[in-house]
Amino acid sequence: MKKVILSLLAISALGLGTATAQNDSTATAASFRLSAIEGIDSIHDNTIVKSDNGLFYCAVFNHLDFGWHNVGGDNFYRGFGKSTEISFNTIALGVRPADWFKIYTGLDLKWNSFTADRNTKFTVADRKIVVNPAVDMHSTIKNFALTVPVALDFGAKHYGMRLGADVNFNLSNRTSIESAYSVGDVEFTEKQRNAMLNPTTFDFFVCAYFGGVGVYFKHCPSSLVSGNDDLIKSYSTIGLSLVL
Repeated sequence: MKKVILSLLAISALGLGTATAQNDSTATAASFRLSAIEGIDSIHDNTIVKSDNGLFYCAVFNHLDFGWHNVGGDNFYRGFGKSTEISFNTIALGVRPADWFKIYTGLDLKWNSFTADRNTKFTVADRKIVVNPAVDMHSTIKNFALTVPVALDFGAKHYGMRLGADVNFNLSNRTSIESAYSVGDVEFTEKQRNAMLNPTTFDFFVCAYFGGVGVYFKHCPSSLVSGNDDLIKSYSTIGLSLVL
């Protein structure tokens, strides 16, 4: 009888030890999965390093913007819709002192299109843009700019608000003027290049975003065209921002 009791105790002890080992193994696996999930969240947040000075922030392809200009000038359509912009953020670098707040700068690529009304034709003379009266013809000034933003971003992972200013470096050698007109049923397009623009302009923006989609408003008080400050003396923009 005594041997039977000792045998049962030994079997019970063996079973308890096995269960404890299994529980330890399960806890270790759960801890590993939790660490992996936290690592994925860290990558999703674009966090690269944490130091005693705070949390540094880095993101590539941060957002893509589509906007419509309202141009302040006598030779352009009034209202938003005819003139447009596309802006693409390539990299953003900054600091995040709190989970809900970051300050960043970076580099954006921006394409602008400013369309005149149907009674205006632009031409280039000595690299300056000249305004000519026209009938049933309209011209479009297209330019490319490298943009450096300085922005404050408030919010959580998928919603919030950002505001700040852009410094636009307008590349005159990437500027063109396209004029379109029709003769009968045939449409023609004339193109001229290297129109002179002011090399640097500024604009101010605010954007509210939720769930990866934002709405923004932007205002540029700077004159764009070199030698003709009244042609595009300012412009405002409304648009959609896709947070990538």
